[in-house]
Amino acid sequence: QGANGLLYGVSESGGEQARGAVFRVDGSNGNLAVVTDFAALGYPRGPLVEDDDGAFWGVASGFNHGGVYRLGPDGSFKVVVTFNGANGS
Repeated sequence: QGANGLLYGVSESGGEQARGAVFRVDGSNGNLAVVTDFAALGYPRGPLVEDDDGAFWGVASGFNHGGVYRLGPDGSFKVVVTFNGANGS
């Protein structure tokens, strides 16, 4: 659960190109929304981790070796690191 009270999660499939998505659920009314999909990075793996600023961090695999992404509290999505085999995979 995020600091804003919404529940966040990832799916390994779904999204615009069936490469996974980040979603959120409002527990007070059950509304489900896709926050972003993984068209640019590939399949998310593992849970999201929230930092002190309210951003969520996660990892994804696919397209070469995967990477680390950040989902800002405003919904912005950024690939922070792309793994290339030499720096991780």
